[in-house]
Amino acid sequence: MAEFRLTEHGIAAAAKGLGVALDAAGAAGALEFYDREGGTLLARLRFQRPAVEDVVGDELKFFGLSPEIDAPARGKATFAIGKDSAGNAVFECDVGPKGGGATIQLEDDDFVRKGDLVRVSEFTLKLSQAK
Repeated sequence: MAEFRLTEHGIAAAAKGLGVALDAAGAAGALEFYDREGGTLLARLRFQRPAVEDVVGDELKFFGLSPEIDAPARGKATFAIGKDSAGNAVFECDVGPKGGGATIQLEDDDFVRKGDLVRVSEFTLKLSQAK
């Protein structure tokens, strides 16, 4: 069985690389929320540029996402995809209720109702916990 593990330095470089990838297509990328059952897009929030506000070790901090003014569908958010402005997926992560241990924790993971305002003010990705 082959094994591969990033060192602390490699993890920090990968974290910076994710931010570069999100900004790569020349405009602000987006964080899209989906429900697991149907893969339905629930909300699309735009990153600011640069997408990553700060990188400390293996943690990427995202701030200032533009809210979704009119959610396209209703559902329970269970995963999110970070994309560049050309629509290329850069990362995927789980979504859940606050205190539940998910990568992105929301006050209410059943937060999206068609037509709602959807807002996420900030979140942090910690690469050393990535699976």
